[in-house]
Amino acid sequence: MKARFTGLVLLFVALLASLTFASRTKTTITLIEPVLVGSVTLQPGEYTVTWTGAGPEVQVSFSQGKNTIVTIPAKLELGHNEPSVTTNDLGSGRVLVEIDCKDTTLLFGE
Repeated sequence: MKARFTGLVLLFVALLASLTFASRTKTTITLIEPVLVGSVTLQPGEYTVTWTGAGPEVQVSFSQGKNTIVTIPAKLELGHNEPSVTTNDLGSGRVLVEIDCKDTTLLFGE
């Protein structure tokens, strides 16, 4: 009985840890103007951003609904940040530079 209870506790802790980890690998951003991401220009709208990899090198995917639009490499840094999206003006348009999440920063083009 004690082994079964311990097993259930370990399962619960593992599930909680996986949910916590999963929430740190996904965020939602809203673009208010077209932004170049890799070789694709994302139009204004809401995007789900997910990243995979142990860091600091990760692969970041931008999706709308179930459609992945582009996947590009980025650098992952840990820290406490206010959520934001940073772009630079190229003259012919804007390019994505950084996405700040609660506990992480994704850096593009470095």
